[in-house]
Amino acid sequence: MPEASRTQLSDSQCHRQLSLIPRFASAFVFGIGVLVLVGWVGDIGLLKSIRPEFVSMKANSAIAFIGLSIALWYTHSRRGRSRSSGIAQGIAIAVLALATLTLLQYVLGIDLGIDRLLFSEPPGTIGTAYPGRMAPNAAVNFILLASALLFLNQHNRQSIRFSQYLALMVALISWQPLLGYAYQFRTLYGIAYHTHMALHTAIAFVVLAVGVLSIHPHVGIMAIMASRSLGGFIARRLLIAAVIIPSVAGYLIAIGFRAQLYRTSFALALLVIVNIVFFSVLIWLNARTLDRADRDRADALLALQELTAELELRVEKRTDELVKANQALKQQIAERRQAEEALYNRQQELKALLENTPDVIIRCDRDLRYVYVNPAVERSTGVPAAALLGKTSEELGASEELCQLWNATLRRVFDTASEQTIEFQSPSVTGTRTYLSRVVPEFDREGVVQTALIVSRDISDRKATEEALRQREFTLRQYFELPLIGIAITSPEKGWIDVNQKLCDILGYSRQELQEMSWLELTHPEDLALDITLFHQALLGQRDGYSLDKRYIRKDGQIIYTNLSTRCIRRADGTVDYFVTLIQDITERKQAEEERAQLIREQAARAEAETANRMKDEFLATLSHELRTPINCILGWAQLLRTRQLNDSTRDRALETIERNARLQTQLVEDLLDVSKIVQGKITLKCRNANIALVIRRAVDTVGTLAAAKNIQVEMELDPAVEFTWADPDRLQQVVWNLLSNAIKFTPAQGRVTVILQQFSQEIAIQIRDTGKGISPEFLPHVFDRFRQADNSITRSHGGLGLGLAIVRHLVELHGGTIAADSAGEGKGTTFTVKLPVVQNPHLRNSDRPEPNRSASSVHRRLANLPYLKNLQVLLVEDDRDTCELIEMVLKQAGIQVTPVHSVKAALSVLDRMRPDAIISDIGMREVNGYDFMRLLRSLPSDRSDIPAIALTAYASDRDREQALAAGFCQHLSKPIEPEKLVNAIANLVQQTALTVPYFKL
Repeated sequence: MPEASRTQLSDSQCHRQLSLIPRFASAFVFGIGVLVLVGWVGDIGLLKSIRPEFVSMKANSAIAFIGLSIALWYTHSRRGRSRSSGIAQGIAIAVLALATLTLLQYVLGIDLGIDRLLFSEPPGTIGTAYPGRMAPNAAVNFILLASALLFLNQHNRQSIRFSQYLALMVALISWQPLLGYAYQFRTLYGIAYHTHMALHTAIAFVVLAVGVLSIHPHVGIMAIMASRSLGGFIARRLLIAAVIIPSVAGYLIAIGFRAQLYRTSFALALLVIVNIVFFSVLIWLNARTLDRADRDRADALLALQELTAELELRVEKRTDELVKANQALKQQIAERRQAEEALYNRQQELKALLENTPDVIIRCDRDLRYVYVNPAVERSTGVPAAALLGKTSEELGASEELCQLWNATLRRVFDTASEQTIEFQSPSVTGTRTYLSRVVPEFDREGVVQTALIVSRDISDRKATEEALRQREFTLRQYFELPLIGIAITSPEKGWIDVNQKLCDILGYSRQELQEMSWLELTHPEDLALDITLFHQALLGQRDGYSLDKRYIRKDGQIIYTNLSTRCIRRADGTVDYFVTLIQDITERKQAEEERAQLIREQAARAEAETANRMKDEFLATLSHELRTPINCILGWAQLLRTRQLNDSTRDRALETIERNARLQTQLVEDLLDVSKIVQGKITLKCRNANIALVIRRAVDTVGTLAAAKNIQVEMELDPAVEFTWADPDRLQQVVWNLLSNAIKFTPAQGRVTVILQQFSQEIAIQIRDTGKGISPEFLPHVFDRFRQADNSITRSHGGLGLGLAIVRHLVELHGGTIAADSAGEGKGTTFTVKLPVVQNPHLRNSDRPEPNRSASSVHRRLANLPYLKNLQVLLVEDDRDTCELIEMVLKQAGIQVTPVHSVKAALSVLDRMRPDAIISDIGMREVNGYDFMRLLRSLPSDRSDIPAIALTAYASDRDREQALAAGFCQHLSKPIEPEKLVNAIANLVQQTALTVPYFKL
């Protein structure tokens, strides 16, 4: 098919030609848009509508064409670049929005004002329904073209195919107005009565559609149009003919119709006939082309098959011959090439070795003349190699001694055919050098020595190094043997390799003895474990050395202290080769340090003792003052009362003073006992679910009188949400009472003390604030120390032993809490904060209830309602007559009949005569104590052994209480005791006995 072949283009040529179309289309449409805008700006009708009777292109259409031409240019020339693709897509979206808004104006019958933004157009313009608005089919085309460009920028085959379909639709829609202008049929310009499409608008649409189709000629429908195959050739021929011929035929028929040569029906029939004839001829031409191409292909194929068969026979025969010849030739060539390469490589290696070796290489013949010298000879002597060849040592001016040495050596080689080795010195460009030479005989084929090969190596540097090493070894040995410190070289496998004399002197062994021993044998057993641990860590690479103080056992048995520092020297593989150890005898220093430490300890102990003695003296002085002052008041007022010369008010004040000071004495004794328990660790808690608010109220009630005396206001801010926690309510009340008493003591008259109770999560906080004298920053850290007071001088204005806050801190810590003191300084008040953990026992939720009023009046009211206390028989055993008289008086005032005795013997005598309802006994009595008395009582017959008994004693510890109960007492009361409390205890005891003893008579 030669004709078809000539017509077809190669793919590359076709694609290059088609690649010009998008650029041309962009430039062409861009020019049209710019010219139309110029026409609108200058009101040039030719540029706006080409001819006066034609429809004008609107300004919005020109702008849209300019935008689409730019987008088409970027899409074609910048494919795959994200920035250019983004510009093209942005322009396409803008045109799409403009066309869509225009189309919506037509559909919805509205005017958005976008048609006359740039230019105004008068009403009644040819083919224009709405001034300035583009035709609806133009708007549709802009939407299709903008969408096609958006799809093109997606860069996938499906999007490209879809864009080509949209471009074909644009071309078809635009072809209608073109035919209308060609045929002069106005009805084809547009749609109904709406604005029509301008001529150059339709042309621009067609050009843009062709440009879009040509961007990707290898995809979609354009793949066939751009193909060099027969199908592509026929497609191009048919498409061009199918578009041009019917359009031209229609144009000619339209001319005849306007000239009234025939009617419409004839014109239509004529158009159909022309199309039938045209397409028939077109089909026949393409069928002939295909048939010719098929016959040419068949003939060419047959000829090719014949030529192929003949060629294969010739090639096969010739190939066999060539293969055999080539194989033989290749074998010969390969063998020769290998031999040449081996020889060449050997020569190159030898040449490189001779030329680059630092050794001097010389070949001499039997006349002792140089027949070869390598470059090293010239580098050593400075004489060119050419000047050496063919000459002897004498001719070259060597010394007589050197010539004799060389001549004798070479003669021996030639005569004995044996190697010779000599060492000599020879001048060189860098001075006299020392060489070590080896002379080797070289034989001919008959085995006769023809030449001698001399290889000389410069060993001057090695000689110098050996000498330096010998000198360095000598110096190091001198250092090693200096009598300053013991030095040892130790092998991990062999032990001590070498030791200096100083180490021998330190350990008392000779050098040979130490080299035969291990350091493990000489190390003190108590220091061995640490030394071995560090030694193994160094062996394992965990450390490069270590230092420690250790003890050695000398040969004479003496134990010495040493400071050992060792460093390991490792091999290339990281293992330890040997250790270098420095050992210094520090026995004298250790002894001095121990003596100094002992002296420091003695000085510290002496200072501590002096401080303790001073504090003891201060405490005893304070204690004496605190005890004597109340006793002075008690004795003084008691002596005044004895005179009976006081009026009633003065007598009442005296009694109140005596009672207050007695209570103060009691509190001092209680504080001392508590401190003793704290020191001995014997203080214990009796915990239960305690009502914290009730505890605070009781403490506030207790200090009410003291606060009222100074006119101090005590306020409570108690959080009602805080109820119970697991604690000892009596000890907590003691804590709050102490803090309140302390606050009232140091707060001046008219002051204020505030108690705050709050709960934070799992913590209860009790704060006691006062407006008192405050605490100085220097004393604040010591405020909870025992026997410490801010004012210890003899002129201090406040009493006390300095024990209260120490007891408070211990009690708070026993509850698992904390206490802190805070003060802004002297005169600025103080805040104490107690924090307790919230711990509850649900089974004892209501165990801490408000106690009944225990005042004297309430007791008397209760006793008045208890007639069985009248004539109650009580045996009182007390060896102190004053105490016995006091208790007897208290009980008689309650209506109880008392039988007082002053010894256990007298008590047993009374028990023989009568059976009392209860017994009150002291513990610490002469001859027989209370414990033994109670054991004797419980051993009596049953009508006496079950009498209820109360221990009333000054032994008030928990241990004393437990011992009393164990001996048989029913209750334990400590002195001093309130009269009301004593009567109450007897009443409770009688009530309990009445319920539990059937024969007990009230």
